[in-house]
Amino acid sequence: MAHKSVRLYTYHEDGEGTLKVSFLTSIPTGHTKTVRALAWSPSGKNLATASFDANVGVWEQEEDEDGQPGEWECVGTLEGHETECKSVAYSSEGNLLASCSRDKTVWVWELVPESEFECMGVMMEHTQDVKCVSWHPREEILASASYDDTIKLYVDDPQDDWYCVNSLAAHESTVWSLAWSPNGNYLASASADKTVKIWRRTGQYDFDCVLVLEGNERVVYSVTWGIGKGKQEDGYLGWVASAGGDGVIRETSEGKPPSHRLLTRLPEAHGVHDINSVAWCSRSGYEDLLASAGDDGVTSVNNDIGGSRPWKEAVAPKKFLNFLVSFPHCRGPCPYSLPVVVTVPGLAIMQNQFDVLIVGAGVVGCSLAHALSTLKRKTPLRIALLERSMDEPDRIVGELLQPGGVMALKSLGLEHTLENIDAIPVDGYCVVDSPKSKSVQIPYPNGHQGRSFHHGKFIMNLRRAASKAKGVQVIEATVTDLLRDQASNSNRVIGVSAIRKERTEGAMPVGSSEMDNDKKESFFADLVVIADGCFSNFRTQVMGQRACKPVTKSYFVGVVLEDASLPYKHHGTVVLTKSAGPVLLYQIGTHDTRMLVDIQAPLPSDLKSHIAEKIIPQLPSSLHIPAMEAIKKDRLRRMPNSFLPPIQQGHHRSNADNDAPKSVFLLGDAWNMRHPLTGGGMTVAFNDVVVLRDLFEDVRDFKDWDGIQSVLHRWHWKRKPLSSTVNILSVALYDLFGADDDRLEVLRTGCFKYFELGGECVNGPVSLLSAIIQSPAILFYHFFSVAFYSIWVMFTHPRLVKRRPDEKPRLVTPGIVDYPGLMLKSLLVFWTAIIVFVPLMWTEIRWWSPDDARVTRNTLVGLAIPAGVILGLATTDFGRIGF
Repeated sequence: MAHKSVRLYTYHEDGEGTLKVSFLTSIPTGHTKTVRALAWSPSGKNLATASFDANVGVWEQEEDEDGQPGEWECVGTLEGHETECKSVAYSSEGNLLASCSRDKTVWVWELVPESEFECMGVMMEHTQDVKCVSWHPREEILASASYDDTIKLYVDDPQDDWYCVNSLAAHESTVWSLAWSPNGNYLASASADKTVKIWRRTGQYDFDCVLVLEGNERVVYSVTWGIGKGKQEDGYLGWVASAGGDGVIRETSEGKPPSHRLLTRLPEAHGVHDINSVAWCSRSGYEDLLASAGDDGVTSVNNDIGGSRPWKEAVAPKKFLNFLVSFPHCRGPCPYSLPVVVTVPGLAIMQNQFDVLIVGAGVVGCSLAHALSTLKRKTPLRIALLERSMDEPDRIVGELLQPGGVMALKSLGLEHTLENIDAIPVDGYCVVDSPKSKSVQIPYPNGHQGRSFHHGKFIMNLRRAASKAKGVQVIEATVTDLLRDQASNSNRVIGVSAIRKERTEGAMPVGSSEMDNDKKESFFADLVVIADGCFSNFRTQVMGQRACKPVTKSYFVGVVLEDASLPYKHHGTVVLTKSAGPVLLYQIGTHDTRMLVDIQAPLPSDLKSHIAEKIIPQLPSSLHIPAMEAIKKDRLRRMPNSFLPPIQQGHHRSNADNDAPKSVFLLGDAWNMRHPLTGGGMTVAFNDVVVLRDLFEDVRDFKDWDGIQSVLHRWHWKRKPLSSTVNILSVALYDLFGADDDRLEVLRTGCFKYFELGGECVNGPVSLLSAIIQSPAILFYHFFSVAFYSIWVMFTHPRLVKRRPDEKPRLVTPGIVDYPGLMLKSLLVFWTAIIVFVPLMWTEIRWWSPDDARVTRNTLVGLAIPAGVILGLATTDFGRIGF
């Protein structure tokens, strides 16, 4: 919601000398978007407003029959800027008006008879949006400040046009505000680099930085320079006030340059909220009057700086934050019976306003928050990380990090999160074929190592890292809904609605602040990222008609074994069982080993009996006792093994996409899931964050959904080498290791035999599984190498054969008589390999939802037409038709 009016207040002192402020009137400007700035004419009879609708309005107050001020009337609308106007200013004589915009331009307008304005010049000297324009108090010299860290000075060339005569570059970040000294010999500039710089005029248009006022903790949004009430002695320059993101107002008395002294420091002048604007009063007798406007929707007026009289507040409508406050700077007597202060209420108050809001403080949420905080930006991002519960989570998955994930974690600067959690190094895998009593060791190549650990301990370390990152605020709250921009009807998500969890001060969650008692709040941001895991509450809302449901084929049932001994130390172990799914074991602590048993749906009614009778006897003998003790005393916990293909976000390819919400996207398991057998989920998550971080380096404005869409499109395909490899391999291996028919059994046997060959037959697959190698093409090669080798094994290796019902099975090598049947079976086995692998590859190539039949049909038709043309050209005998 936007406020498009300007509010005027009067002020006076009562008989006791107390400052009284009261509301006078409101000017409904007629702007179609928020009013961002305003300027008084020197006469005090006119007012100019700059709006986000890219226009400048000029207002004049009518007089009634008695010559008293009446209603305000719009006498002109200045059009020309392409995007939001950020600032407007009258020249000292009132005949010129300057405006600036996000379109990087500065315009100068001249007042002509009958209150008309004519454009005198358009300056395009800045390389980024222009934040402020300010006229010299006595001469026609215009200064502008920009996001490109510079200040430009302009003058009029009588023979030509307005032009830039100087560029001042000393700030290290965005210059937000400018203020000239009353005598015009100095210029103050406020910046996101947390400083106010004082520039002294050394020539006609030359200025040198002679003083830097420091001490601000955050960006300085506004600076104002007034006459003040200091001793009017030689070199006295007046009072400078500055304020910004740290909520502190500082008043400085400027003496003989470059000397100064701090008059007062007013911390928390607007509570915890940013201060957007400060302004000194120029009215005689009130030179010590300072007004400020902040994000709390309050305009504060302070008098007697450094004295004993307290602050007095004029309360603007609190549901709107205030962009700007200004006093009339009248030359001569003020034309009003009462002096006025004017405020510009801006956007609806967003007490929790951020650049990026992340829902879910899990693996991907914490790592993304930390990664965004490291982006090289002029102003650090404000990032909110919302989590339903900050207690240590207790999950049975997310405990094995492959070497590729460790490398991604190091790239994010988060490798320290693996420390002090009793993490165990992982050197590779061991595959045990229980029915055949065989095993094969599959070590990671070249000394690469993974890590295994208790999931909860790792997550708590990630949350601590996120909470310590610059600009990140961790908040314990349950998100209940996505907030949309109702005013613009644009289907843009502007934040979330959430309920803060009640916390006592003695039970503070890591990195969070003290909570209110189950208070429902709104959190606003330019970009919302949903990373709330596999059971996401917002998947359908974000994806809309493109959403597809996760497919669950089986469940992992997990327990923790105490002091168990695995076949190979520091190796994850996969046990292939008969008539059941695979069992995965890996050490997660000095004394703890996780066991995950794959059980097909529907689950048996008595899980403990099922595991005890059908699974544990097939495990290596060293695990029998620890496993039996674990299922007796430990609660069996289960987790669905789901597959959710990645659907491209933010790139409109169908009408369904056009209805999808903007400024929001999914990340992590909320968007893409694979079978956890290979332990690749966290590796994909960390790699996704690495790729996103690198792409977000070039994003200057997170409100720019078109720019974010471009990033999401590039990210979707740039992540493919790793994510596609892990996604395909996880499901393909599960299909082989959980073989439940004769043809898959052939492939499973061939896979095991392929590993036994050693060399590249081990290094290649394990490098893919561990994400050391990221290549679906190499995965394709090894998968179908396994398929062909499985057929070779079927023809050449002995197999158990039972000739008659009454005789024992024995190993028999196939003979010529068996070849015809084996040839037919070979075709079926190869076809099985195709239907296992190719559909998985297709899910990674396809960018749309598999449930969107219309897009599927249109795409296939689009591919069929050029294929038909090529086929037709290839089969045409051009010689017969005269070519």
